[in-house]
Amino acid sequence: MIPYLLFIPLIVGMLIYLVLPNDKDSLSKIVAIIASLLTLILNILLYADLNSIYTISWFSISSYSFNIELTFNYINYLLSIIVSFIGFLINIYAAGYIDSSSRRFFFELSLFELGMLIFALSYSILALLIGWELLGISSYLLIGFYYERKDAAFSSRKAITTVMLGDIFLLVGVALIFSQGFSSLYGITAADNTAILYGLIFILIGAFTKSAQFPFHEWLSDAMSGPTPVSAYLHSSTMVKAGVFLILLMLPEYQLYNLTDPILIIGFISALIGAINALSERHIKKVLAYSTIEDLGLMFIAIGLNLPYVALALFVFQTFYKAALFMYSGVVIKANDDREDIYKVSVDKGLIASISSLIAVLSLIGIFPLSGYFGKGFLLDSSIRSMSIGEYSYIAFALLVIIELLTSLYIFRWWLIPRRSKSNRSKVSNLMNAPFYILVIINALAYPIFLLFLYYITANGYSATYSIISIYTIIDYIIAGLAAYLSYKIVKSGYDKHIISFKSIVNSFYAALYNALNAFSLALSVFDSYIYRFYLYISNLFIILSSKVPIIQNGRLNTYIVIFIIGIIMVIAVLVI
Repeated sequence: MIPYLLFIPLIVGMLIYLVLPNDKDSLSKIVAIIASLLTLILNILLYADLNSIYTISWFSISSYSFNIELTFNYINYLLSIIVSFIGFLINIYAAGYIDSSSRRFFFELSLFELGMLIFALSYSILALLIGWELLGISSYLLIGFYYERKDAAFSSRKAITTVMLGDIFLLVGVALIFSQGFSSLYGITAADNTAILYGLIFILIGAFTKSAQFPFHEWLSDAMSGPTPVSAYLHSSTMVKAGVFLILLMLPEYQLYNLTDPILIIGFISALIGAINALSERHIKKVLAYSTIEDLGLMFIAIGLNLPYVALALFVFQTFYKAALFMYSGVVIKANDDREDIYKVSVDKGLIASISSLIAVLSLIGIFPLSGYFGKGFLLDSSIRSMSIGEYSYIAFALLVIIELLTSLYIFRWWLIPRRSKSNRSKVSNLMNAPFYILVIINALAYPIFLLFLYYITANGYSATYSIISIYTIIDYIIAGLAAYLSYKIVKSGYDKHIISFKSIVNSFYAALYNALNAFSLALSVFDSYIYRFYLYISNLFIILSSKVPIIQNGRLNTYIVIFIIGIIMVIAVLVI
């Protein structure tokens, strides 16, 4: 049944773009919503095929066959459910958001969902590469959906260039592992193998690039030039998690080769950069984009601390609150005539809108019993409880507390600033509101989902303990309360506009790095020019010599005798000397 799950978005995408008439945008929306619902239903039914492997023979070269192998183990199944569930909600949301060119949009969205499902279910290296590259191509199309806008065209090129750079590293890493006789990246047991070690390092770089981790993180904020449904689906809930997902599945291999420390360090750097940049950003979606970089960094921190079940909890529960926040930002943007600066928009201060957005905000902070609590609170609690990480536990806990404080500050700032002005809200489609409220309900009722999650992961080999209320979660509450008070006072006083932007410091770092590399490249250019001139002189010398050859090769015997005698004399002279 697994292939049928992949055929639905493929066939629907072709139907929308190649068969439906150009003037039937509304029909394409209906088809896309129905197809995404069928994908979700079929995905749920495929629970019966858990831990099965499906092989599709593609082609053969000599005695070797290239097979696309798909699997339905418990982690792959979680990701495929997330993709299909959020995909269904995003299709409903996009039906109300996208006003024109919806055929092209839903075709590209179906193409992305196909790539994400292939990647989620991939077992063989070939299947993984197909899904991975399809994600890059489809995200490029969706980020640049408004290609007539210069910022969207630039952002899509920046995203594909950065991601493709990581893809090269991934491809080299995969090739190194494949050269050692492994047809899958999972279950590598060979230790002390230099080729596999370098392969794992290259794959890690590719994963960091895909998941927008330092120093490849800046493409994600620029990707907010795409439509808000793209931001909510691709860059908060699915595609950017591909790198985390890959490393999570390969964690035993990285533990075997002692490569978890680099994962931990990059995770902390990325989380801090994301949180501090979000604190000074004005763009309503870019604040959430930097927040996503922070969330992904926290997932890598959990992996680096050898807490895969915590990373998996973050992986699952981050989906709900971050998609809800992006959807809410889209509602605000639409209601304010496409303005995206938090200082130039206003929001409806009605009861439903305020409560709904506040639930999503408190979920991000990690307040019990909302969804974020069972991700970030799980990490905060486990980082200090785990005895396997030794001295790292206290350092990690201290840094996580700092990150949590910054998180609370920037998200309350994001929520409060638009509420300083009176709302001139225009009509927003009910289709946009429906999935947003569904996600808010899930965020509010996350505790039963967390219990199911614990049962699911313990039934599949993980042992996890967690206290609902502990001294560490109380610290989290104190931080959130303090941040809320500080944010309110700062925003009310208007001092928030004068917060020093950490982004400028980061940009200065990149500018200095660029200048250093540029100076180095100029030095290489000068050196290269001398090498060029040397070979130019050599080539000119051979041209001159070759022009004299006809004089020597004239067919006269006396000329050849003279040359022969000169040669003998030169040989004797060399031997004597």
